[in-house]
Amino acid sequence: MRILLAAVLLAACGRSEHPLDTVHQTINEARTKPRVQIQIRLEAIDPSSADLQLQRTIEDRLEREHIGRVVTSGSTPGAMNITVEVDETVNSIDKIRRLLREAGVLNRSSVKIAETVSSPSCTPQRSASKRPDPPRLCGQPA
Repeated sequence: MRILLAAVLLAACGRSEHPLDTVHQTINEARTKPRVQIQIRLEAIDPSSADLQLQRTIEDRLEREHIGRVVTSGSTPGAMNITVEVDETVNSIDKIRRLLREAGVLNRSSVKIAETVSSPSCTPQRSASKRPDPPRLCGQPA
């Protein structure tokens, strides 16, 4: 981490902006924000053109009203899915539910906090066999 910070500082020194601003920007971008998953059940297997328009409208409102930043969106059989990165979950979920209510789809929607993906652990994982596990580097799959 210190090497990354030093590299950012060195890169920033060549610019006309203040190096500390670059460091703050890099740290802010590196932070992970919580994500909220929105799923809207469809009446058919595939989304209709009206469903897709509704999805685009909801995505636009999420960003325009500063509720969150749409990270991914799409559909699975029978549902439309939107994942939103938010600053904090409690107020954001309330705002998302209000938006879905106003769009007339709250009764067929679910809103939940997305599971966070943690970086691979460097602690040894034990298998069920009696043989010792081979050594692995941090970040390698077990």
